[in-house]
Amino acid sequence: MGLLEFSWATISLIDMGVLSISIIGLWWLKNQVDRYTALSEELDKRCNALQQEHITLQREHESLRQEHITLQREHESLQGQHSTLQQEHESLQGQHSTLQQELITFQSTADRRYNSLLDQHNALQESQSILLDQHNTLQEGNATLRAALDAVTSELKALQTAHDRLSGRYDELVERVMPVFEILAREKLMEINARNQN
Repeated sequence: MGLLEFSWATISLIDMGVLSISIIGLWWLKNQVDRYTALSEELDKRCNALQQEHITLQREHESLRQEHITLQREHESLQGQHSTLQQEHESLQGQHSTLQQELITFQSTADRRYNSLLDQHNALQESQSILLDQHNTLQEGNATLRAALDAVTSELKALQTAHDRLSGRYDELVERVMPVFEILAREKLMEINARNQN
């Protein structure tokens, strides 16, 4: 009986040791589970936060993409407008060059005509002076020379009248044409300014 009691006591101690180890193991396992549970919850929170941030970034990306598309369309539209304005500018430059050449040609022609009329006027004045001197010298001449002199004087008056008429028409032409060119130039300049402002 003494041996049997010793064996039960020994078994009880072993069971208590195993039970203690099991309890310690279960406590450690519970701590690990709690730790992993806390880590899992923290990871879930971070994952949810990252998902929300990802959704927000996706929305911002989509918004930026739409804005980019809108800006791209506006850029293409502005490029088209720029191209149109560039063509209109080149056309207006061509018209300006043409008008400038026409004005230069007109001025050159007018200057040549004026110089020609001035030369004729000077020549007529010299001829008149000579004829007047001859008239004073030959005043007592025969009637035939007087008649010839009267004819030359009449012709001189006719030439003077023609010269005056041509001079008047030249001045009138200049007065009519120059305002037209000025008006056209101002209209073109206003049109260019208006288009540039738009």
